[in-house]
Amino acid sequence: MDKLIFKMDGNVRAMLADFIEMFSFWEVCTLGDEFEPEAIEHNSRDGFIPFTNGGYRVSAMDDLGGADGRGMSAVEEKYLRGYVDSAQDDSAYEFINFRDELKALREDERFKYGSGKNGALLFEYFDKCETDYDNRYKNPNAPEFECMEKVPAFWSTPGGIIREEFYEFEYEGMCEGCNFFWEVRAHYYSADNSRSESGQDEIYFLCGINTDLEYGRDKGLNICAHETVKVSELTSAKLCQLRDWFESALQDDTSEPEPLADYAQDERFKNLEVENNG
Repeated sequence: MDKLIFKMDGNVRAMLADFIEMFSFWEVCTLGDEFEPEAIEHNSRDGFIPFTNGGYRVSAMDDLGGADGRGMSAVEEKYLRGYVDSAQDDSAYEFINFRDELKALREDERFKYGSGKNGALLFEYFDKCETDYDNRYKNPNAPEFECMEKVPAFWSTPGGIIREEFYEFEYEGMCEGCNFFWEVRAHYYSADNSRSESGQDEIYFLCGINTDLEYGRDKGLNICAHETVKVSELTSAKLCQLRDWFESALQDDTSEPEPLADYAQDERFKNLEVENNG
């Protein structure tokens, strides 16, 4: 399949490269070249038939532990909450199963792999540990109350220590084998490509979060924002609009871009046109 060649190819590449810097700021790992978007393969070969006429993509790998630890955005809550809850419950099950101090919890009917109730069971135990601590050290009628200078911090008691150890165990469990991916792409479709909506040269821009954990196959791609733009109508202002919209959509689930007129004087991706002889 022939590659779509047009004057503003360099501008599109620069717009996607901007997301590499954004993902770096998020402290997630960009796959492939850390400075340039990956070119989308457009040449046929054994076992591969391209559906685009070229284009670019930026993919960055993240993990559930990082998302949960930093506080999830609206998009992460929408697409990752179920995965995080499941991973946390699995971690609680494993933790209960292998800790001798928690042997009694294994007799509870809620203790079952995949039940979705293991986390609640474990945190009930932690809450009881903290209540016992309060009753012992914060109760004016308790003998220890008169010796407050000798009262240990909860985190240094057996109940506090095991809770902290669980948090570390849980975080490791949500990092190993729990990688998801952020995606930004520009698919080129020439006029004769069956995917062209208008029968003219087009670019399909999209961004999303891929929850096909570890593999990042397209079946797991959740598109947060997308737009098809005719090559003949592509401008620097349009690229600026798409760039800002996609950044917002990847965080706040923003459904609509700001008016194109607001970008009339925006020169971020201006004067980058190069002839692509590829």
